[in-house]
This record gives sequence, C-alpha cells and structure tokens, in this order.
Amino acid sequence: MCDLSSRSGSWPIAAAIGLAVALLAPTSAAHGQAGDARLEIGAARAFAPTGSDVLASTYLTIGLRVDRWTRHGGVFAGVLGGISSDSVGGDWGSLVIGGEAILGASAPVELALMVTGYGFRVGEPFTYTALTGQANPELRFKVSPDVTLVLQGEAGVGETTVELRRGDLSRIFESDLWHYGGGPELRVYLSRALASLGAGILRSDAGTYRRGVLRVVSNGSGPAWEASIKVWDTPLGMETTGGLSITIPLGGGWLTQAIGGRTDPDPLIDTQPGAQGGVVLARKLVTFGPGPSSELVTLEEDPVGTVARFMLDSPGVTRVQVMGDFSSWEPVEMRNEGGHWVVEIPVESGAHHFGFLVDGEWFVPETATGRVSDEWGRVNATLLVP
Repeated sequence: MCDLSSRSGSWPIAAAIGLAVALLAPTSAAHGQAGDARLEIGAARAFAPTGSDVLASTYLTIGLRVDRWTRHGGVFAGVLGGISSDSVGGDWGSLVIGGEAILGASAPVELALMVTGYGFRVGEPFTYTALTGQANPELRFKVSPDVTLVLQGEAGVGETTVELRRGDLSRIFESDLWHYGGGPELRVYLSRALASLGAGILRSDAGTYRRGVLRVVSNGSGPAWEASIKVWDTPLGMETTGGLSITIPLGGGWLTQAIGGRTDPDPLIDTQPGAQGGVVLARKLVTFGPGPSSELVTLEEDPVGTVARFMLDSPGVTRVQVMGDFSSWEPVEMRNEGGHWVVEIPVESGAHHFGFLVDGEWFVPETATGRVSDEWGRVNATLLVP
C-alpha cells in the first residue's frame, strides 16, 4: 500500500478527510424523531503536523446534507466540497450516504445496524481518491433508564488511488482496503447530556489500532455541543485526538456550527491524525417533523390552584420527561400507564412554553398548540392558563 503518512506533504489529505467526516458523518448518539435538509457554507483551516515547517491551509467549504430519523432508524446523505485558498492544500470533494435500522427499538435489548458509504477526492498537489463502505452493528443492553451497555462491531472495505507527479512524470498507487474490529461502550444519560466511555481494537492492512474514547453530547435545550477525547495506540505510536463541536440555532431556520480539534487516525484508509478548525453557516431548507400525537395537556382545578396534566402517547419508549418554564426548564419525570405517559404539575396563570424529552431527545409534536421557536431556535409548545 502507498503509505501516505511517510510523506510530509500528504498532511492536507488527512486534514481534508477529517474535516469532511466531521461535517458529514451522522451523529452516533440517539437521534431525534425528525430531520432536515440544509445548505451549508463555511471556512476551515487545516494545520500542519507539529514540528513541520509546512504552512497551514485555508478552505472555503460548501455542502448539502439531508437526514431523516425515527426511533426505528433513518437515512442520511450529504455532499461537501472544499476550495483551497493557497497552493499548500488541494481542492477536495466528498460524498456520504447511509442508513440505520433498529430492531426492538426502546426494548431492554436493541439490535442496530448502521451502513455508511464514503467517497473522497483530493486534488493537487497529491491527487487522492478513496471509496469505502463500512458497517457498524451494535447490541444495546439497557441496564436502567439511564444506563446502556453497548457491544459494538466495525468492518469496512474500499480502495484508494494516489497519483504523484514530478514534472511531466507521474506514478499511480492503487490499494485495496479492509479493516474489522469492535469493543464495548457504556452510555449514561444525564439530565442534559449523554456521556459515553468506550474502548476498542481494530485490525487492518496498516496494522493493529487500539483506542479508548470519552465523549459527552448535549441533549437538553439550548445550543447543541459535543466534546470528545481519544487515546490511540497505532502502528506508528501513541496518539491523542479529540475535539469540540458547537451548534447554535440563530432562528428562522438558520444555524451556525463551530468545530475544532485533532482528527482521528483512520485504520481503513491508513491516514494519520490531522488538525483542523472551522465555522459553518447553515440554512434549513426543509424540516421533517414528528408524526401526530394525542392531546398533550388538560387543566384541572385543585384546592391549591390549577394543575396541568401532561400526556404523551409514546408506546415503546423507556423514559419520557416534560420540561418548561413552569419547572425552570428542569426535566420532570412522567409515569408510564400502558404506553401513555402522564404527570400532573401545578401551574400559575399565564402563558407557558414546554416540550418533552423522549428517551433523551427533544420532542414537540406537529399537532401541539402554539408551536413557537425560542431564543435558541428550538420549537416549544404553548400552554395558556386562565
């Protein structure tokens, strides 16, 4: 195989691939029962490896992505391109398409399978093409409503082509790719975040990779964020990677995302870590909302005042919470009565905004009364109390 990591000038390939994966890869946490199609434009900076005298490279990025999720899985696709502002890095394009299916969704034991196809092409100075396909099966054991033990698998195949030029001369290297492996992961659902701790081992044509992962993803109201740190034992030595991603809704279908960090080594295509950071401005073109729901709330008089009885018809889920300004936006547990989740909460006169957390995901039915976006761009329902 053509070892890209041995060439000091090949670092833009790793950085470009890492940036494309960071912007296009599907979220690995539990998905909301919705999705959207969005147009994205931004700028990114790819940094040379530590100790290198090569200058960093800047890219203008533009892309389109679509995803649609339910509790039983979903589909996703996206295209993304980067135009280099200098001669250090080459222009590049990427494509991702895939889907996930979940058997026994919200049961004590779930079986999930995600299949993803990637395509990359990086232009001069090192023309590089990669086509890969990957399958990620998961067996999920729900130890409690807040704790899930996951046994993960990973397998992929593909091919790469690298063309090196020197004057009028050129040389092409072609390689078949493969890797497989897996490991355990422990996921803990907190009130406003999902924390996961995992380990794994991957074998590939490039050698054996071992990794440990700590990741935290937000699941409450406000900006969405994800932070991670990973420790790798690669054929070339120990590596530490990780990063931070923050997405802030701006209202009116607009949002902005900032990402930064050190990208992972890839056992499949044999690239080493690269550093990158960038900012993306996105416009939602279409939003796919959840399906219809039963009546959400009724008001009852009580000797101590007005009580709101919240109800959500969601069979097959393990946990539902309601939160709103009446609870200072703290989640309130709902009880399961044969798939009908209910709770009674005292409320004061006036207008109240609220929504539900269904298995940790924000959920407001399209049939909810007074749907309105808050200052974070998240849709809430409205409750009027006389």
